[in-house]
Amino acid sequence: MIAWVQENIQNILIAIGAAVVLFYPQLKKQLAALQGGEQPKHHHDGCCCVPEPVQEKTRTEWVSDVMAVRTYVEKRKLPDAVEACDVLIHEIVSGRPHVEGASVTVTKVAR
Repeated sequence: MIAWVQENIQNILIAIGAAVVLFYPQLKKQLAALQGGEQPKHHHDGCCCVPEPVQEKTRTEWVSDVMAVRTYVEKRKLPDAVEACDVLIHEIVSGRPHVEGASVTVTKVAR
């Protein structure tokens, strides 16, 4: 493990530097909030604004999106991802929603 780190130290440092550059504005905002004594605000805390209504996609649109992902992973020769997309497409097309806690009770009525 240590030998691997020593061999790849340059790549590791480049990755850490890239992460810091990419996330610097968010890190700076969070640090300023913590130093100011206030709690960091989360975008999805549910208390300050009503979420906008989301237009639900149809099955056809979902299958189309997954097919696009399947094409992407197939071109990059990722067979496990292709197989996962195939399973997902099958579930979207033929699967039925599973409702937790739902049960069916059959009672016989005598006349």
